Amino acid sequence: MSIFPVVEEVEDSTTEEIENINTVNPAFDYENKKIILKDGRVTFYTGKEKIQQWIKLLIRTEVGKYRVYENTEFGLADFYNLLGHQLFNSSYGISEMKAELQEKIEAKEEVSSVEDITITYKSNKLYIELTVIVDEETLEMEVAA
Repeated sequence: MSIFPVVEEVEDSTTEEIENINTVNPAFDYENKKIILKDGRVTFYTGKEKIQQWIKLLIRTEVGKYRVYENTEFGLADFYNLLGHQLFNSSYGISEMKAELQEKIEAKEEVSSVEDITITYKSNKLYIELTVIVDEETLEMEVAA
C-alpha cells in the first residue's frame, strides 16, 4: 500500500467529440443583447441559422477591439475605419465595405460564395442586405448596423 493515490489515465477527447462541440452556437438576440433561453435552457443554432448569426457577429465586430478575437482578424476593419467620415454615401466607401465583407464571409468554410451585397444608409443606420450560398442553398438576410 502506498501513501500516494493511484491515478488512472484518461483518454483524450476524440476529434469527433471536438468537431461536435463546434457544430452548434448559442442563439443570441442582438436587439435585446441576450442569449435566447427556452424553458430555462440555452438554445443553439445549427446549419444556416448558425451562418446567419456568424455574419451578424462579423458585421458588429471591429477588428482588434475585443481580446477574445485577438490575433484572429475576426471582424471588419474598413467599416469601422470609415465610420464617421460620411463615406457611407460615397461609391468608394460602399465598394470598400462590400469588398471586405465578401472577402471575410467567403473565407468561412461553410460558405460557397457571396452572390449579392447591397448597402444602404438611411436615418443614421446602415442596412446591409446579403445573398449568400451555403451548401447549394441561397441564404438571404438583412443586418442593421
